[in-house]
Amino acid sequence: MGVYSMDQTEGELLLIYFIPESETAIAKNAEADLANDITVNRNYAVKQEASAIHPLATVKYDRLAARDYANKYTSEVTSSLGYDTSKWNPNYAWHTESGGVDCANYVSQAIYAGGIPKDSTWKPESTAWVNTGRNISNGLKQYMVDTKGYFYKTTKGGTSAGGFISAVNYSHVMFIVANDGVTMLFSAHTNDRLKASFANFSSSSYEFYYVNSSYL
Repeated sequence: MGVYSMDQTEGELLLIYFIPESETAIAKNAEADLANDITVNRNYAVKQEASAIHPLATVKYDRLAARDYANKYTSEVTSSLGYDTSKWNPNYAWHTESGGVDCANYVSQAIYAGGIPKDSTWKPESTAWVNTGRNISNGLKQYMVDTKGYFYKTTKGGTSAGGFISAVNYSHVMFIVANDGVTMLFSAHTNDRLKASFANFSSSSYEFYYVNSSYL
């Protein structure tokens, strides 16, 4: 770079002169600046390329894995008790109080097995995990549909294995394990059901939810 020179004569103001670099020095410094800019831009490009190759993880829902989980951890119970805990997953708490209120806990487990991640709101034993949301505003339905948008409300014909059913007139959810447009099958807890037919149920008394296509 150039230098500053000061010159002052008696009774005169101090004058400051800027003496520029030689043309050779200017050219050399310009080359150095250009090389630095190229290096910075190249490093940025490498980072961008790496980001494109290794994108941030996204939520993906394996509805068939969720279906398989649902069918594995329940059974068809016809006794007055309504459930058989020997078929339930021992790694989770069981809600057999009040005659059995494990339906949302079971559906949450299946959804989690399909790949929907837990967080501070939806996790085992949280309200959003174990409550259907029918009589409160922060249950399973509100979390999955209203808060996160993982699922959306649809019709019976718009669902497939991996979706869930919620009763309108009472607090109960069931997991859809098959639907070919003619026959819908569901599995559930309390009462425990395994690949049970929905044929004898009135569709108007239930709401149907299926996973948003963005997560498939």
